[in-house]
Amino acid sequence: MGPSSTFVVTTRPDRIANDLAAQLAEHPRIQLKRAAPATPTEAAALLAEDPGITVVLLACLEAEIVATLGGLRQARPGLAVVCVPIDGGVTSVTLPDPSRIEVIEIISTLLNLDTAQLDEPGKLLVFPSRGKTGTRAVTTRPEPAREQIVALFGAALDWADAATGALLDLWNVDADATPGFTLTWDSLTSWMKRFVRIAHAPTSHADRAYQAFEAALNAPVAGTLPLARIAELLDRDPLAIKLLLIVLAPELDIRFHRLFGAMHDDLGRRQPSIALACAILAAAIAGALPFEIRVALAGLERLRALKLIEGFDGPLAGADAPLRIEPAVLDWMLSGDDRSLTSAPAARALLQPEAEEVGQLLTADRRATVAAAVRRATAGRSYAALLLTGSEPGWLRAEAATLADHPLCLSIGAHSDAAALAAAVHAARLTDRRLIISLDDERSAHWGDILALCADLAEPPIIIADNAARLLAAAPAQPLTVVELPPPTNDDRRAAVAMAIASLPGGAVDERLAAELADRFRLPVDRMLDAVTLARATAADAHRTLPDAADWRAGFRHASGAHLPSLARRLEPLPCPDPGDAASCLDRVILPRAQKDQLLAILSHVRFGRRVLDEWGFGTLLNARGVSALFSGASGTGKTLAAQAIASALGADLYVVDLARIVSKYIGETEKNLDTVFDEAERAGAVLLFDEADALFGKRSSVRDAHDRYANIEVAYLLQRMELFDGLAILTTNHPENIDQAFTRRLRFSVDFPKPDAAARRAIWELSIPCGPHRDPALDLSVFARRLNITGGSIRQIALHAAMAAAGNDGPIAQGHVQAATRSELVRLGAFTELNAIDERAA
Repeated sequence: MGPSSTFVVTTRPDRIANDLAAQLAEHPRIQLKRAAPATPTEAAALLAEDPGITVVLLACLEAEIVATLGGLRQARPGLAVVCVPIDGGVTSVTLPDPSRIEVIEIISTLLNLDTAQLDEPGKLLVFPSRGKTGTRAVTTRPEPAREQIVALFGAALDWADAATGALLDLWNVDADATPGFTLTWDSLTSWMKRFVRIAHAPTSHADRAYQAFEAALNAPVAGTLPLARIAELLDRDPLAIKLLLIVLAPELDIRFHRLFGAMHDDLGRRQPSIALACAILAAAIAGALPFEIRVALAGLERLRALKLIEGFDGPLAGADAPLRIEPAVLDWMLSGDDRSLTSAPAARALLQPEAEEVGQLLTADRRATVAAAVRRATAGRSYAALLLTGSEPGWLRAEAATLADHPLCLSIGAHSDAAALAAAVHAARLTDRRLIISLDDERSAHWGDILALCADLAEPPIIIADNAARLLAAAPAQPLTVVELPPPTNDDRRAAVAMAIASLPGGAVDERLAAELADRFRLPVDRMLDAVTLARATAADAHRTLPDAADWRAGFRHASGAHLPSLARRLEPLPCPDPGDAASCLDRVILPRAQKDQLLAILSHVRFGRRVLDEWGFGTLLNARGVSALFSGASGTGKTLAAQAIASALGADLYVVDLARIVSKYIGETEKNLDTVFDEAERAGAVLLFDEADALFGKRSSVRDAHDRYANIEVAYLLQRMELFDGLAILTTNHPENIDQAFTRRLRFSVDFPKPDAAARRAIWELSIPCGPHRDPALDLSVFARRLNITGGSIRQIALHAAMAAAGNDGPIAQGHVQAATRSELVRLGAFTELNAIDERAA
């Protein structure tokens, strides 16, 4: 049975209730009874009107829940209600820190249960969780409110005021003296005597200020603030936190600029030195002396490792060295935005888009498979990195995202900046985000740097590796764990496409369309949302609210062909004459019935190939899963036109291979170029056309020199690569006898394109110059069809020249235009014997 509908109930207008209703309306598996939240009175009427409503969401003040809930249960005794207090409190569904998205997933699950299941006592419902290896709803970290940041920094400055004030009480000898400019021996002696008593200075005021700061730090609203996160990383060490607050003070308040300058006897200084910081800390900590503080600071290894303070991120500098907050860390602390830590251009270049949303396209079974594989591989083991391999690259990133909550995704290549890599790892450590690293070059020198930098992370990084063996060999002393994931199945691909389509609000899933898109376009799961965006854009251009089947095909086609190599030229599919019949695209190709049936058979082999080969089991009968066809015939007989018509009927791009770019004089480069073209065509679901194929697929010869040997190697490689190609490849040639027999034996189709007879020529003439306002009604094309034995290519050239001449005369295409254009084309072709037919017609 399909899901029942639901709605939101609230006792008063409220933003949270409105937001929940809006998100419910966008969810693909939830049917919302009404868009706006209902009052209790309206809710009772809706429940009386629709007996299919089994679940509602109640969003109101906590004090009003019991009474409102009683009224709803009175209207419908068996009603399931999810209660969300809008003023805080605990949601009635037991979840730690429930988010609105999770609540919506719960409602969706309830709505998809049978009524009998809801009535079953003790029924255990399984909802998406937020665990590290389980499935979960997509959650984004809330950015801290500006007021929370200001309040916490205010408490920090209060302590800094109190601490520096305690030192000033000892420091100030002469109230009338100008700090930093006048110093006598008497004042210096007096100051030193007073400074000796620093261990006995009163600290009650500073202690109370620090207790207030700790209270602000422990407040629930401060949990997401960077300063609170730093305090946790420092294990709440008071000495480390206090040193950080002293260094932070001049960044927050200009008063400390002049104060620290005066204390240094140098008004040009703005940041505290290590010695001054030790003195301030000693004045604010009972019984402490500056040199004792200095010794204690040397032991703050955790603070050093976090690299928060410039001048305190390595060997301890001299006592007069200035201390300042690292700029990116300061930006993060002030803004609360995690992106501040990787805002440098070099670091941004390493970042990949977050994959959590893409991870939601994976089926529950696929996520469970990934989680189970990781559990088996890591059970009872400690490891420096987790290597994910086996699956496909685009899928591995999405699968890795299911193992971490809000991960930080990086792409590292051989030329990536080492400092930027260190900054990104530093950001992951400070923000408690697990790293997912895609290695573009597994021989990269950065592999050792990655392991060293990630050694102190809370969780080992997840490395996406196509070749895990190479990484293991490059780090033999490191405890690495390899997780071999099975490649995604056709069912996984189809389900991911279906979920991508359903991600649009109101998008209905056509299972047959999803299967067609998944089978035709080998689009990685991390690119499917790009296809959704492109499909929406195509629909918007046609003034449609939601994409139709043609829009989805165009979106997936464009997303799949985003990386078209320069080795091929792309021809987009043309619209078919009958949009409801894709085979009508072949009506443009005029051929005898036998050849036309062969073209229709090619379409069937491509469309139903996966069903026959995979589902029906016929794949075991073939070495090559793809479809290959040879189109042979004289120039102009329609070979290239037929290839484009087939691609248009399939709704696929046609990749015309550029032989001049493919063939290289350097050994091995031709094979690399061919591999690139085949890979991209397969990924894009494109039809691959080798025009004048005998230049590449020619017969192998006996080896007389090194050139012959390498030419034969190229042909042999092409033979192997054709068998691996999982798509449609079309070869055209004017000389089929020159094609190597090894290729012709493996071709599934061989279509001969004859020169058209009189009836075929008449049809081509009519297609080339169709009836309409631009054609003279007196124009008789039948005579040209009977008397001129020329190909369709020549007819189309004549039609084009005649149309240009008619346009120049500002009139329709007339008999004289066609005769003049025909004469010009025959002279160009050297067909002088055909000129007599034109002359007779003119006479």
